[in-house]
Amino acid sequence: MLVLLLLLMVNNIQSLFIKDSTNRWLSLLKSLKISTFAVIGSRYITLVVICVCGTILNFVYMLFSMFLFNTSTGINVLVISSICLWVSLIYGLVIIPFLYAFKQNGLTLAIIIMFSCVALLIKFSSAITKLAYIIHSYKISTIYHDFFIF
Repeated sequence: MLVLLLLLMVNNIQSLFIKDSTNRWLSLLKSLKISTFAVIGSRYITLVVICVCGTILNFVYMLFSMFLFNTSTGINVLVISSICLWVSLIYGLVIIPFLYAFKQNGLTLAIIIMFSCVALLIKFSSAITKLAYIIHSYKISTIYHDFFIF
């Protein structure tokens, strides 16, 4: 649940980017001679700050529930919080360029691409596991065959 809350916080940034094009904020920044690199860099810094703050809130909440309910260990809380941080950072870092390139449709395209990559990763990881099993069984059978030849 906390991962979804963190992703929701990152997703709320998208409204800021979409409104930039409708209220001509980027045009104003261009007229002020502020570099595009500084504007987009500030978006990434904002994303990182939101992800870190959300992760800290997640960590404190999980730590409090760990002490209150004695449900997990401190290592589990730390691992889950760090996974939440990385997932939200990767999600945000993928979404920002798509929002600038495709505006409102960028979020949809980014989500479709991310789910496709995950599906392909799952598909190929099972194929890699099967291939490793075949290679492993081949080596064992070859060693077994060579053992009986001598």
